Amino acid sequence: MTTACPEPTRERTHEVFPVPALVVMACTGFIVIMTETLPAGLLPQLAAGLDVSEGGAGSS
Repeated sequence: MTTACPEPTRERTHEVFPVPALVVMACTGFIVIMTETLPAGLLPQLAAGLDVSEGGAGSS
């Protein structure tokens, strides 16, 4: 008579999706991109306020 050993049960570990970390990364990326592109979009207004050309306002 042979006895069969029961196969070990494998428990699935459900990893939690890192939603808070992803939200922080998305917000950081948005803020970095906005701080880089916002001054370029405001160059005409900056140049008018400083009474210089747009090239002069962009180089300062």
